[in-house]
Amino acid sequence: MEPIQEQNFEQTQQSMSGTVVPRLTFGQAIKEAFSKYATLKGRSRRSEYWWFSLFLTLVLLVFFLPIILVSSWYSLKGVDVNETIMWPMALAGLLAFLGSLVCLALLIPSITVQVRRLHDVGRSGWWLVGCLVASIVFEILAYCILGTRYGNMLPLQEYKEAFAVSTFAGLALSLLGIFNAALSITLFVFSLFDSHKGVNKYGPSPKYL
Repeated sequence: MEPIQEQNFEQTQQSMSGTVVPRLTFGQAIKEAFSKYATLKGRSRRSEYWWFSLFLTLVLLVFFLPIILVSSWYSLKGVDVNETIMWPMALAGLLAFLGSLVCLALLIPSITVQVRRLHDVGRSGWWLVGCLVASIVFEILAYCILGTRYGNMLPLQEYKEAFAVSTFAGLALSLLGIFNAALSITLFVFSLFDSHKGVNKYGPSPKYL
């Protein structure tokens, strides 16, 4: 009987080593994300990432939804906001200023939690860096092409001299946009993956003990 008991004990130990830690609650995820405010090392499980993403979305809604509503109201009424001084616009301006400050404060933890989420599925944080760089380059190129041609910042002839062949610039912008979209979709898919069991090169799993 002793060998059977020893075998059962070993099986129990193995099952305990694969214990799943309960998913984080909304409050726990926010606390965890802020406790690792600027920490790129380590791993973050799905519950931490998605709860914190929800938190960011709610914050943006609190500050910027009133601005959208006020702007829409003025637009429907046909009021020129540049010639109108009213408390709704003043409030919207204050919310925009405060919202911008809050977004700057939340920028670092939003990046670090996504990097740790990539680590959790065995991917490098350079995926996120590549997506950010591609987005910045796309915005700059779009401004140079569309802003100069359609914003009347330069005459059309000078625009052609600056970009040589406009069709080439447009094609480059389109290809870069497709590449940027593909990177964004890839990051989204990675964020859906389950945590790697055990230890990977970024540390132990926050989900599986």
